[in-house]
Amino acid sequence: MAVPGGPLGAALLALTGLLVVGYVGINFAADLPRFLVAENLVLAALYAVGAAAYLAGRGWACAYLSFIAAFNGGRVSRSIVTPEGELGELAKEHVPLLALVMAVGLLALYKVMAV
Repeated sequence: MAVPGGPLGAALLALTGLLVVGYVGINFAADLPRFLVAENLVLAALYAVGAAAYLAGRGWACAYLSFIAAFNGGRVSRSIVTPEGELGELAKEHVPLLALVMAVGLLALYKVMAV
């Protein structure tokens, strides 16, 4: 099955898949509060819906993924820099996640703008 959107579409799907797997998997790897477990599962589901919609050729999928990534990036950034402007306790662990979320958001936004 050919991935829609060529190499950039394949990259978007692969990175989105990494987010889905990561957001589910972290719940098994770390002892997290219930709210964070729920948030991770909701984010995994939202990204999975976006990936499925993209594969199905839905025109709104990239705009949807860019919106979810923008919201998610804001949430993750608070783990890196606190509202007081200091580095968070888990900043180092969240920088790769923020980079992945931003890559998905920017790829999806590029796909929206290229249409």
